[in-house]
Amino acid sequence: MKNKIIAAALKEMEIHSLRFTMEDLTRRLHIGRNSLYKVVSSKDALIKSDTVGDLVLYGLKA
Repeated sequence: MKNKIIAAALKEMEIHSLRFTMEDLTRRLHIGRNSLYKVVSSKDALIKSDTVGDLVLYGLKA
């Protein structure tokens, strides 16, 4: 699930830069907010955590 969230976040960043919302991610992933927040505590955490390294690596592979 984390990889799907990373891919969705990258796509949202391509479209909206950092203005994307967690609601944008839930719509793209077709999941509920609770499901998203079980994996990522907040947008800030998604961007600032170790996931940032994952985003960069995943983005380079995409």
